[in-house]
Amino acid sequence: MDNLTNSRERGAALLRDGRAHEAIELLREATAQSPADTMAWRLLGGALAQTSRPDDALVAFEQAAILQPDAAKNQYNVALTLMTLERKTEARERLERALALDPGYEQARLRLMELGGISSPPPLPPLTPPVPEQNLATLGGGSESIAPPPLSGPRYDRPGTPAASPVNGTVPLVLGILGVVLCGLLAPVAWVLGDNALRTLDAAPHLDQSPRGTALAGKVLGIIGTVLLVLSFLGGIGIVILGAVTDTKS
Repeated sequence: MDNLTNSRERGAALLRDGRAHEAIELLREATAQSPADTMAWRLLGGALAQTSRPDDALVAFEQAAILQPDAAKNQYNVALTLMTLERKTEARERLERALALDPGYEQARLRLMELGGISSPPPLPPLTPPVPEQNLATLGGGSESIAPPPLSGPRYDRPGTPAASPVNGTVPLVLGILGVVLCGLLAPVAWVLGDNALRTLDAAPHLDQSPRGTALAGKVLGIIGTVLLVLSFLGGIGIVILGAVTDTKS
């Protein structure tokens, strides 16, 4: 096994074991040995993000996007890091670019909704199984196809099935609907539960993000229901005051 592949695969193995700090050094070696290795840069970005170094992670993910600009996952990884850095305008542009490259990218679509980039999710095309990419690296003067190791660490974007999510987005959605149409007191609960669910998903992007849409809808309905509840309460107080004034004049 050549030094480049060895460093990259050992770094990926350390990421899988949750040893991101140790993986960083090996992955830096891999990118130094082959600056054109997109997968090594992507892995390095994931390791840096996992160790709470978003500025450095952004540099690595940007390099992967420069090397492979037509890969939607590279644009998504950059966008997610920009969101962590509170650079929302730039993150929105990257998410739009990811969706332009892959209109069926559901996670990018949900993130863009969260940033207010689109008002409602248009119908998604049928999902197709991902095709494993082949990463080309120049070895000994020739071009040799190397199967990239699986990405590990906090999910930005990696192939394979994401870890099961403990978040239940249905509960805040149901409470939000009930809070709007039936019992206004349920609306603040839906707001809090939906917000907590979104925070949990943001803190663990490697988990299954499918509950994000329902949690976001529940939070929005909770906000609407809470506003209606407050307005109703204020209206009731106004009626009582008006009645008291009328009785006094009588």
